[in-house]
Amino acid sequence: MRTRTDLIRLLEASRIAYETLDSGRCWMIVAPALAARIMGAGIGEENAFWVPPVISTRGWNEGGNAGGQRTWIAPEGGIAGFFFSADGARWDVAPGLDPGSYRAMPAPAGTILRIRFRHELGKAGSIPLERRIGLWSLIQLPCEEQGVIFIAGGRAPRLYFGELPAMGTGDAGSVVWLRVRGGTRFKAGMSPSDFAGTMGFARRARVPENGLTPFILTTMSGDSDPNRAYVDTPASSGHAASPNGDAAQAYCDAGTGGLAFCEIESHAPAPFLAPGESEAQDIQISIARLGGQDIADYMSERLGMEPLPRSALTA
Repeated sequence: MRTRTDLIRLLEASRIAYETLDSGRCWMIVAPALAARIMGAGIGEENAFWVPPVISTRGWNEGGNAGGQRTWIAPEGGIAGFFFSADGARWDVAPGLDPGSYRAMPAPAGTILRIRFRHELGKAGSIPLERRIGLWSLIQLPCEEQGVIFIAGGRAPRLYFGELPAMGTGDAGSVVWLRVRGGTRFKAGMSPSDFAGTMGFARRARVPENGLTPFILTTMSGDSDPNRAYVDTPASSGHAASPNGDAAQAYCDAGTGGLAFCEIESHAPAPFLAPGESEAQDIQISIARLGGQDIADYMSERLGMEPLPRSALTA
């Protein structure tokens, strides 16, 4: 769904309730019945996030991936994984997680050019958990045309599966970028020791304004603590080779056309919680619609990170 109008039309045709927040030209749409995910956000008419052509509240196995931004849990696979079977051949989602059972709560109005997002993990019962759990925030983004995932940090990400696409670094060596486009599936991650807290996706706008086609930058920022435990790691790395999991991850899907999407993913540490305890993670999501000449200033001044080299945004 490329635009806000398209998204609203889809939600209403699917009979899925939604909440809208507006601030000037900035907007955000949340669907409580779809695991309280942010279905869309943007500046002007264009939706910065990816949403598939068909959505449903019947659950992942019947309705499929609803796109947008959602809270997830980690690890995905391996011995203690939540989604992959032990042999890695089967992937499944419990209906209690997605779509889950959520309801809208009143909240004070605020600016949404920068979306402040908090999710919290709590232990309600007294039964010991069989595994550690880490919160996982991910945003799905459209990439039927080529775009660039960028990650603040000094090292190339490690591969989970697939093949890493064309990759480069900034002039100062503190930003890594990957050129992505739907049709090629891969997943890669960066440890909390290497990740500097901010990652994002840059692409050409799909909806021109005033005859111009600027870039849309969608970023996600959060704390990364190398002294804490993170639980999502490549299955082939082994504990000895990978004593800690990843705080940031990038994914690109094999879908093409309207089903082409990639993801930027932020992980929280996995705490040991006593009954009644909880731990929250704060995420800041930013969306900017910029001319190519404005990207460097935006990244350095607003995001506090090394800008992408101009060559990263050209084929």
